[in-house]
Amino acid sequence: MAVGIDFRTVMGYINDNPELSTLKGLLEKANLDIALESPGAITTVFAPSNAAFSKLPSYILQQVQSDPVLLQKTLLTHVLGSAFISIFLVNEHVETTLSGLPLRDSDIVLRNGIIHIIDDVILPAEGDILHQILIDDAEFEDLIAALAVTNLLEDLEIEAITVFAPLNSAFQAYFDKDNMPDNLDIVKDVLMNHIVNGTYYPVGLNTGDQLTSLSGHTLDIGKTASGEITVNGKRTDGVIYATNVLIVLLAAGSPGVWAQDSRTIFQYLQDEGYNRFLELVLGAGLSAEFMDTQSMPITLFAPTDAAFDSVPQDVLAAIQTNGTYLRTVLDGHVSEQTVLGLFIRDGLTKTSKSGTTLRFSVFPNGVKTVNGAVIGGDIILANGLVHTIDKVLVPLDRSISAIVAENDSQFRDLFGFLVLAKLFGTLSMGGPFTVFAPDDTAFANVDIAGLITNRTALEEVLKDHVVSGMYWSAGLTDGMTLPTLGGSNITIKIGPGVAANNAQVTTADIGASNGVIHVIDSVITTPA
Repeated sequence: MAVGIDFRTVMGYINDNPELSTLKGLLEKANLDIALESPGAITTVFAPSNAAFSKLPSYILQQVQSDPVLLQKTLLTHVLGSAFISIFLVNEHVETTLSGLPLRDSDIVLRNGIIHIIDDVILPAEGDILHQILIDDAEFEDLIAALAVTNLLEDLEIEAITVFAPLNSAFQAYFDKDNMPDNLDIVKDVLMNHIVNGTYYPVGLNTGDQLTSLSGHTLDIGKTASGEITVNGKRTDGVIYATNVLIVLLAAGSPGVWAQDSRTIFQYLQDEGYNRFLELVLGAGLSAEFMDTQSMPITLFAPTDAAFDSVPQDVLAAIQTNGTYLRTVLDGHVSEQTVLGLFIRDGLTKTSKSGTTLRFSVFPNGVKTVNGAVIGGDIILANGLVHTIDKVLVPLDRSISAIVAENDSQFRDLFGFLVLAKLFGTLSMGGPFTVFAPDDTAFANVDIAGLITNRTALEEVLKDHVVSGMYWSAGLTDGMTLPTLGGSNITIKIGPGVAANNAQVTTADIGASNGVIHVIDSVITTPA
C-alpha cells in the first residue's frame, strides 16, 4: 500500500502548523521538543489543537501550565512510542484510553512518526482523577462531596471507567453536599448508577446501545442528529478525557479513517495462498489468534510457500513434529507492535511474541530484511499488518562462534584459528557482525604454520574477514565496499554468484544470534 510521507519531523510539523501553537509552546516549556525533533525516535502524537486547550476549564489549564511535573505528564499522555495509524485506534486496540478518541485530522505521516490532530486534551491519571478534574468547579460540589464520603473510587479499584457526571442541580432530588443521608449506601447506589466499567467514547455510541452501570441498572443511549449523546433521555453537556477516566459531558466528532483490507489476517492468509504457513497455524491451534479483532493489532511476517523450500530438512521435521518448537517458530513471526514499513530503520530491533529478537536491516539498494528475510510492503488488515517474507524465521539462538565450533566438518581450521587469535569470544558475545567464513578447503593454499607462529598476523588475517553490522545477501550489490575490523575493505562482486574480493561465496545467510555468516572458498586477500 502506497503511503505519502511528509519529510518534516513531528516537531517540525508542529512548529509549522499555527493550529498547534499552544502545543508547541508547552512542548518547548517542558523540554520535550528535542525528543520529537529526533529522527531516530518513532512516535505517534495525538496533537491537541489550540481549540482543544481552550475547551479545558481555566483552572485545569492553569494548573497544568504552572506545575512542571503535571505539564510533562500531560504532554507525554499524548505520545505513544510506536507508529499507530488510525485504523488501530479503536476501542480495545490501544492500551491507553486514547482508543476510540475522536481524531479530526488523522494519519499525518512524518519522517519520525505519525500525528493525529485532536480537539480534546487528555489529562494524566494521578490519584483521585475525578477529584482533580472537578474539585475547583462549583457546579460539581455535590458530586465531589458524595465521592468523598463514600470512598467509592478507592473501594472499587477499577482501572478504567466512564462517569456520567451530574451537576449540583441533578442531585437536588436526592441530597446535596450539606445534607447527606445517614445511610451512605443510598449515596453510593446513586453514584454507581452514573458509572460504567470501561471507557465508552461518544464516537462509539449509537442510539439503541445499552450500558450497564455499576449498580446494575441499564443506561439507554441515544444520539441526536448533531451527534450529541443522551443517557436515559438526559442530554450530556461536555467531555473530559483522562487516562483512566472518561467524564462524559458532551459528545465529540468522528475518528479518522485509514484505507484498509477488511479481512482478518487469517482470512488474508487463506485467500492469498500462504498454504504451508497456514497449515502450521491450524496444526498449532492458533487460527483464533489470527482472527481476533478485539485485541491489540499485531504484525505478522508471513513466509511464502516457496520460503519453506530452503528450510533444512531436520529443522522442518522439528517444526512439524515438536509442538513446543512449532509454537516458538510461529510466534517468532509475530510482533505485538505494528511495524509499518515506513518506520523500519537499519538496526531496528523488536521482540517477537516468542521472545526472540527481530533484527531489521535497510540496505542502500532499498531492500529491507528481518533476520535476513526480505520484507514485502504493508498489508493493512482488520486486526493488524502482514508483511510477506521470503524465508522462514527460525530461532537464531546460536552465536557466530557457536556455529563455527559445532560445524567441525566445515570450519575445523577456522575454529582453531579463532581460538588461537583470541577472537572466539568477540564473535561469541559481540556484534552484530558479518563474517565471511573460509571453509577448511580455503586454507589449503595458506601458510598455516606461519600463521600459527605469528599470532599478530593471524589476528589481522581473521579480522579482514569480519565486518561490523549485518549484511545479508539481499542487501549486497555489485561494487559495494565493506570496511573490516582489520581496517581493510572487502569489495563485493555480483555475477556469476557473489564474491568478496577474491573469494567466492558458496553458502550465504547462515543466521546467528549476533550476526550472519557467508561461507567462502578462499582466504580473503586484500590489495597491497
